[in-house]
Amino acid sequence: VPTLGLDYFYQLNEKWKLGYAFDVELGEYVVDFYKENLSRKNAIVTAALIGYEILPRWSVLAGPGIEFEKNKTLFIFRASTEYEFELANYWGLFPSFNYDFKEEYSTWALSFGISKRF
Repeated sequence: VPTLGLDYFYQLNEKWKLGYAFDVELGEYVVDFYKENLSRKNAIVTAALIGYEILPRWSVLAGPGIEFEKNKTLFIFRASTEYEFELANYWGLFPSFNYDFKEEYSTWALSFGISKRF
């Protein structure tokens, strides 16, 4: 399902960062949820994340969140990794992999982002 997202992170020090992720899924799908079909449409996912830079420009992130959707709201736990390619004037490009653990099923996403450091 295509998704649009906005993340904001505060760099605590050279290795650690705290952040917030906000994603909107732009589609409809059905999942098996406790042996019943659960329809999901345009779900909104929010998560509070903590990140650690394990190698220069390569981070791992994790934290709890909520997936809001009209049929059922679910708690999630997101685990993520990303690598930032630094550009001029504090801009960057980063591919990332997200995995959301949910109550009865899980989802994963490959994404591409643009960053700006202030």
